[in-house]
Amino acid sequence: MSPVVEALSPEDPFVVCFDVGSRVLKPSGGQQIEKAAAQANRIGPRARLSVEARTDGTEARSYSIDLSADRGSAVKERLVILGVPLKHIQVQAFADSRPLSESNRDDPQNRCATIWLSFAP
Repeated sequence: MSPVVEALSPEDPFVVCFDVGSRVLKPSGGQQIEKAAAQANRIGPRARLSVEARTDGTEARSYSIDLSADRGSAVKERLVILGVPLKHIQVQAFADSRPLSESNRDDPQNRCATIWLSFAP
């Protein structure tokens, strides 16, 4: 019998926060990535992780796409180190175009990457 895995709803992503202008993972972000990887590894080959990386409105627009892509890559790299197959991870860089906090684009909450868990058919 396979282990019971607590399913995440689409409203409950793992959230990894960053400092202004940084792609360096904070310890709390590392913990979120570890939880996501552990859950994906328990689920097995059907697990898929979608990483959506963002910047907030305070970060220079001239490099916000590159910065959000770098943040997504940092999350992906850690997931792979933790055993998630590279082919099971998709990364999207949104810069500040899809904020988590739409009421305040400068909210530090928007300086993050969200990790969504889904299942392949």
